[in-house]
Amino acid sequence: MIGRLLKRIGLSVSFVVALSVALAVLSPVIRQLVVLPLTWVAASIGVVLFVRLIFDPKVHRTVFAFSGEIQAIPYRRLPFNPTWGLFGKRVADQRLRAVRGVLFVECILAMPFISVGKDILLLAFVGLILVQMLSIVQLADQEAGAPAASD
Repeated sequence: MIGRLLKRIGLSVSFVVALSVALAVLSPVIRQLVVLPLTWVAASIGVVLFVRLIFDPKVHRTVFAFSGEIQAIPYRRLPFNPTWGLFGKRVADQRLRAVRGVLFVECILAMPFISVGKDILLLAFVGLILVQMLSIVQLADQEAGAPAASD
C-alpha cells in the first residue's frame, strides 16, 4: 500500500516538475514561487525512493537478474534499444516514459539557462532522477508480480 502510494505521488510530482521547468523558463514569477519548494519536494521523495532501492532485496534481485541481459546489448545501441533503451518497453510504463522524455529534453534545454540561474537545471535533473528511480522500483514490482504503477 505504501509502495503504491509512493509511486503515485512520485509520478505526480515528476509530472509537475516537468510542467514547472517549462513554465519557469517562461515566467520569472513561477520561477520565484515554485522552483525551489518543488525541488525540495521532489528531492525528498527521491530520498525516500533511494532508501527503498537500497534496502529492498526485491530491487537488488531484479537489478542483478537484468544486468546480464542489459550488458549483452552493444553499448552504442543501448540508448535506442526498443527493450532496454531510454524509452524501452521493459524500462517503464507509458506515462513514466513520456515524463522521462520530457524531463530529458528539458535537462538538455535548461543548460543554456544556467547563467540565469542553476535552480531550473537543478529541478529538471532532480525530476529526471526521480523518474529513473521510479522506473527501477516499477521494474522490480513487475518482476515480483505486483501491480504496476499504471493501475
